[in-house]
This record gives sequence, C-alpha cells and structure tokens, in this order.
Amino acid sequence: MTNDTIQNDGQAVAASELSLQTSSVQAAARGIKLVAELVLPGASLLADGKIAQGGAHVVAGIAARALLGPIGFILVAANSYTRSVTGKHIHELVGQSVGGLGHGERSAH
Repeated sequence: MTNDTIQNDGQAVAASELSLQTSSVQAAARGIKLVAELVLPGASLLADGKIAQGGAHVVAGIAARALLGPIGFILVAANSYTRSVTGKHIHELVGQSVGGLGHGERSAH
C-alpha cells in the first residue's frame, strides 16, 4: 500500500464524516423548523429570513385557524414548512407527484 493510497483513504473518510455531520445538522434544523411551524405557521420562513413570505403565512395561519379550525392551521403550516425546505409550495409538490403518474409512471401497489 502506497502513501498516496493511505492519504486518499484518509481524505475519503474525512469527507464522509463531514457529510454525515452536515446531514445531522440539516436534520436537526428541519426538526426545529417543523416544531416551530406547529406553534406559528410561517416560523420556518421567518427563520430563513424571508420576512414577507413568513409574515403572509402567519396571517394566513391565523385566518385559516379562525375559518377552518386546526385543519386550516396545519395546512398553512405544512405549506410554509415545505416552502422553506424545498423552495416550493405544497400544491406544487402534490402536483408533481400526481402529474408524474399521468406521464407513464405508475405507483407500486
């Protein structure tokens, strides 16, 4: 085994550990955002610094709670969370999933 091989293996292990640490931090951040959304819809967007979008979700969450009850509140919180994590609204993600089935892709039964 050459010194080059040992050095490359060490770099691969370091990169793998760094990737694992990054994944853990991302998972923890997403968990915190999810809990925050259950308290205040729009919280994850506000945490991302998207004040206008977050504020709109706060207002929409309060209105949805008043008009539709807990279901409305949860739907607005879910939309805010998916927007924060994926950059897309929840209806866009659902549309992609449903639209994909119509283009030759079939779900497994």
